[in-house]
This record gives sequence, structure tokens and C-alpha cells, in this order.
Amino acid sequence: MNGMNGKRMTRDMRIALLKARNELKDMKNTIVETNDLWISDLRNLESALHVMEVTFGFAPPKKQGAFWMDYVLKEDVQPEEENDD
Repeated sequence: MNGMNGKRMTRDMRIALLKARNELKDMKNTIVETNDLWISDLRNLESALHVMEVTFGFAPPKKQGAFWMDYVLKEDVQPEEENDD
């Protein structure tokens, strides 16, 4: 199966993404059913985001990106501006 950027998606990558997808589903179900979430859900959410970032080459739009910024494709990351100070 072909992944992003013409790279071949391995079975291990697909399994990692499947695990991340299922953890996201479990978290959503917990939140819907209880209007709450477990601390472990936050850990799983962080892990799922990391798997997607690594597998699909997602990155903050700037090298000094903040956690709240929407990610972009790695190849679209803007170069840092040089300060004239």
C-alpha cells in the first residue's frame, strides 16, 4: 500500500495507525458516555498524534512551532526568518 510522498506504507506502519485509530475511538466513546476522560486517554492521545506525525511526515508550520498550531506537511514547513538585531 502506498503512503504519503510516494513512500510505501509498511504493515507495521498500518498496524501502528490502526492502534492509534482505535485508541482515538475508545477515547471518544469514553468522553461521549461519561462526559469525562481518563488521564491515560491523554497519554494515548499524545501517542496517537506522534504516530501520525512520524508516519505521515506532519510538522508544525514553523521550526519554532507551538503546541496549538495546526500541523502541515514537513516539506511545507516555512523557513525561519533571520533577525537583523
